Amino acid sequence: MTKRILAGQRAARRRRLFTGRSSHLELFRGALADDLAPFAVLQVYGPGGVGKTALLDAYADLAEQTAVPVRRIPPNDGGVSREAFLAALGSVPGTGREVLLVDGYERLLPLDGWLRTEALPGVPDSWITVLAGRPEPSVEWRTDPVWQGLRRDVALRNLSPRESAEFLAACGLDPGLRSWAADVTHGHPLALALVADLLDQGAALTGGALPPDVVSALLSRLVEATPDAAHRRALEVSALSRVTTEPLLRDVLGADGAGEAFAWLRGLSCMEAEPDGLRPHDLARDVIDAELRWRDPETYAEVFRAVSGNARRRLAQSPAGDRQRAAHDFKYIYKNLSGVLTPVDWDTWGQHRPEPARPADGAQIVDIAAGVGPQTASAACTRRRRRTQRRCRAWSTRSPSRTCRGTSSRCPCPACGTTTSTMPGIRVPPVLTSCSTAHPSAASPTTSGGCRPATG
Repeated sequence: MTKRILAGQRAARRRRLFTGRSSHLELFRGALADDLAPFAVLQVYGPGGVGKTALLDAYADLAEQTAVPVRRIPPNDGGVSREAFLAALGSVPGTGREVLLVDGYERLLPLDGWLRTEALPGVPDSWITVLAGRPEPSVEWRTDPVWQGLRRDVALRNLSPRESAEFLAACGLDPGLRSWAADVTHGHPLALALVADLLDQGAALTGGALPPDVVSALLSRLVEATPDAAHRRALEVSALSRVTTEPLLRDVLGADGAGEAFAWLRGLSCMEAEPDGLRPHDLARDVIDAELRWRDPETYAEVFRAVSGNARRRLAQSPAGDRQRAAHDFKYIYKNLSGVLTPVDWDTWGQHRPEPARPADGAQIVDIAAGVGPQTASAACTRRRRRTQRRCRAWSTRSPSRTCRGTSSRCPCPACGTTTSTMPGIRVPPVLTSCSTAHPSAASPTTSGGCRPATG
């Protein structure tokens, strides 16, 4: 009786705390209601702790509400053999609608081909099978003609700020802390739950960082294990660099292990492939960075210097077209060092590339630099335009020997390489391109921390 009461209380709390995922629920609800389901297999994937098991619980609730039987194969750390899978599946009845929920599908990857070609095609056509795991569906699933039109992919990502606030409200978190908790966790469901639990237990969480025990718990879920020291170093490099490429790893690790380490990083569910390299999810980046800085500050500084050294060399040696990306990469290294840079939208940092100004852009450039609108025709604004036009010059190469004004010890100046007091021994190379205007109203897009480029 006690077990049944506790189970009921846990189920009620789980349903109360489940937040968001409305589109995922509507997709599954529609499939249950349709006599001919739009898919036979629904593949849900996402990084550890993002809420896959909670979504399967919600799917089970929806099925039970419509009197559809549910069979569930839970995750198994030891892996599952064919015999064990069939035993867990049990006897397959006739033609009635049923739901099969498979959690922790990454444990079944050695059986992926068998499941795709033999096991799952053997279940009744009326069944709906949900496979939930970390990696996205394999190429074989996406290209198998047998499954064309019979499967659907659903990528599970973090909760939105509004959904995060709703979850934290359901947890009873103080309204004054909800915005901070949503920001510091990036809406990651497990991180939100850990923070809410700590606060519920009376922990005093202040500042902008997660406590070490939360960081450790999240890291173990996001990255289950690192094969060796080289793979761990690759993971640490990915946290500090804007994007991680195989040449960057080759520069840090050496030629022998770079390719294997890059392939391993690419296979992690907390990594995303961008056009110019691999990028960790926001929370994964913050967690790896914070864990290394807390666990081994000396290694953190070593990785920092290795990544910054790579960007420094590319700034000096790359063709002109690649230097701006190298400058973006260099500035990004300072993202998690407080008090170092002026505010930057890091979500879009490095996604824009400068192009040479055209003659037709001249009037707009002068208007922006002069701080006037394009439709403003007053005499005073006309004079400002003329003065600015005389003082503004085209985009040009900045000399490393220029002086820097207004730099403090906490501001690493791109022009002069002033050492930041936050990370002793780490210096900044010159930024090679900037707008060489002398007017104070138009700040250089590559200038940071209050530094102003000298004229010319």
